[in-house]
Amino acid sequence: MSSIKETEKMLLFSSVIYNPSVSFNKIRKEIIRVFGEIIYETEELKFEHTSYYAEEMGHNLVRRFVFFNSAVDPDNVFEYKIKSNKIEELFVVNKQRRVNVDPGYATLSKVCLLTTKNFSHRIYLRGGIYAEVTLSYQKKKYRTFEWTYPDYASDDIKNIFYFVRNKFNEQLR
Repeated sequence: MSSIKETEKMLLFSSVIYNPSVSFNKIRKEIIRVFGEIIYETEELKFEHTSYYAEEMGHNLVRRFVFFNSAVDPDNVFEYKIKSNKIEELFVVNKQRRVNVDPGYATLSKVCLLTTKNFSHRIYLRGGIYAEVTLSYQKKKYRTFEWTYPDYASDDIKNIFYFVRNKFNEQLR
């Protein structure tokens, strides 16, 4: 019989996709209010791997990844997606989002995304929220899955997670 072990330490992050007409400083203010101190934030990145959000949010969307100092309680990680949806509601114009806040968490072994959408590879958590492992870290490199979004499979985004993983690993020592 195996024994229950302590959960792996988790680093909360959000992928923030937004219409450039929205001030990121306003978005950042809300994110900090809800999730706490930001310990790392990327520069503005072009969001060009899909047009999924274009009809609702407009064209020429941009993205930033923000990583938080807050300790993640794995038992209640589903709450971050619910809180993210409430932040998005603050930036709705004419019943259309201008901001998409997608939370996830990173551990030394994986990057997981939180979502409201069920699918065969997603695990139900609680409160209508699912989780998916998007990248797994094996043999010193991030590996993708058939369901990994093309942007997360890109070297640019993997490099962000390599950088943050190294910093996180240093903190854990």
